[in-house]
Amino acid sequence: LQIIEPEFGFELIGGYGYVKDFLKKNVVDAIKAGNYRRVPMGILLSGPAGTGKTAVAQALAYEAGVNFVSFNIGRLFNRWVGSSEENIEKAIWAIKSIRPVIVFIDELDTAISRGNNGDSGVSGRIMKSLLEFMSDTTHRGEIVFLSASNKPENIDFALKRTGRLDKKIPMLPPSLKDVPDIYMVML
Repeated sequence: LQIIEPEFGFELIGGYGYVKDFLKKNVVDAIKAGNYRRVPMGILLSGPAGTGKTAVAQALAYEAGVNFVSFNIGRLFNRWVGSSEENIEKAIWAIKSIRPVIVFIDELDTAISRGNNGDSGVSGRIMKSLLEFMSDTTHRGEIVFLSASNKPENIDFALKRTGRLDKKIPMLPPSLKDVPDIYMVML
């Protein structure tokens, strides 16, 4: 886990009005009002590289006034028996201890998958722990999973189901009407 202190809000995100409106209404306003039932368990931002998925994630945490962590699942794996499973438990404990928090998982399509990877079932056990944690409704509104992917079709279906990554938001390259807004932000 890497704790990141977001330094900007939606005012520095050019374009993507539909994304900002959805996140403000369903995450920021709901968290600030204490209406946690309205907050999705998780959100998947999908689109080509360079469309600002990570920037939107950080801006969301800034706007909501909550902690923000980048969760690199690949760094959990260790060559020693039992170490990887212990690492996922430590990560889950750390996330719980700093809530309210937005947990950002970048490149989710390559981060983790179930299946036989020749690792004696370690990745399957880590995936099981992560799936159980992501679907725990007692954390709704306090722990929000925000994932980004260039290839959402490669993400394990169990991660994309309702109750884990509830909402899927496309982040497509900006349209011509968004270009002036992007330039104004850059200036």
